[in-house]
Amino acid sequence: MTVYEKARELGELMLESKEGKRLYDAKFVFEGDDDAKRLFAEYTRLDSIIRAKMKEGNMPQDELAAEIDKLNKMGEKVLENSAAAELMKAREEFNGLVNTVLTILRETVLKDEGNGGCSGSCSSCGGCH
Repeated sequence: MTVYEKARELGELMLESKEGKRLYDAKFVFEGDDDAKRLFAEYTRLDSIIRAKMKEGNMPQDELAAEIDKLNKMGEKVLENSAAAELMKAREEFNGLVNTVLTILRETVLKDEGNGGCSGSCSSCGGCH
């Protein structure tokens, strides 16, 4: 089996994990909720506008603060929608799984290069991330 096949297998295992299943279920519910999709689209659009204005660097601080406040209030509205809130929580949890797996892979590769990483002995470890 090649490294690429193993990577695909790992990805499939991650999708089959409780975090992966929670994300899939949350996406399914979210996609069926027009209000959640509308709120999230509005939030994303405003976030993109603010980021573009910030990148240009010509937005006065008071205007920027007002826009960020508006974005935060819109974010609160998004989180009041149970489908959107569950999707965001599920994404966060799944991203945590992905980050943990990436950390383990990185530490394994670094160990092989003599740069530290996981020794393979839990007795000398402060715990996995």
